[in-house]
Amino acid sequence: MDLPAEIKSSDTPCQLLLPRRFTDRVLKVRQALAPLRDVTLAHSIKTCPEPSLLKAAADLGMVAEAITQDELATAIEHGFSARNAMLNGPAKWWPERQSVTCDAFFADSVRELELVDEMLDNGFELDIRVVAFGSLPAGSRAASGCPPVTSHTARGGEASQEAHRTT
Repeated sequence: MDLPAEIKSSDTPCQLLLPRRFTDRVLKVRQALAPLRDVTLAHSIKTCPEPSLLKAAADLGMVAEAITQDELATAIEHGFSARNAMLNGPAKWWPERQSVTCDAFFADSVRELELVDEMLDNGFELDIRVVAFGSLPAGSRAASGCPPVTSHTARGGEASQEAHRTT
């Protein structure tokens, strides 16, 4: 196997970031998905917040997938536009901000949508294009193992003792 020079010259164990290889792989995935229409590739900020790869992902036209407000800010700081970002997961509204701009957010329950509505009534500004919605049966957990949204996860406030029922 022919290893890149960066690997041959490094001590082990070590972590190497290979932006060229990342770019090559994204381009291969994009080519493989070309027959499908309107496919958007996203980069998970949680999975790899490395600035050089964030910049590469933004330069490749990928969308930033953030699970917190701080991750969204990091993505924007490293080349993504707010319009090329989505919020996902139970901590997407944390830490609390006065306003949020992004392309999309994923809501996991009717209760989360109600909490967003309450936040808007209290002066929160939300500039989005898409709201994606998924709902779990009452008493079930998401694939992440997290219960449906609570007041704490939607607002970043004190933890609620009860998970709100989803419909």
